[in-house]
Amino acid sequence: MSESEPVLQDTSKLVVNSVVELSLVVTERTLYLLSRHVKSAQQQQQQQQQQQQQQQQQQQQQQQQQQQQQHRQIENNSQ
Repeated sequence: MSESEPVLQDTSKLVVNSVVELSLVVTERTLYLLSRHVKSAQQQQQQQQQQQQQQQQQQQQQQQQQQQQQHRQIENNSQ
């Protein structure tokens, strides 16, 4: 065993540790960004659902108003 081998082993351990640490950091960051993306997608979906519900309510109100007007017209015509 030459004198440089322990140094090489230490260096290779350091390199491996650094690579592992870096990959952990990258994984952590990726997960964080993904979670933010998912949250914003969920918020958009909720907003769209709320808008759809509001549109449905407006349509129902319009239909009710039209029915009431038709009833009035029928009553007026029958008199």
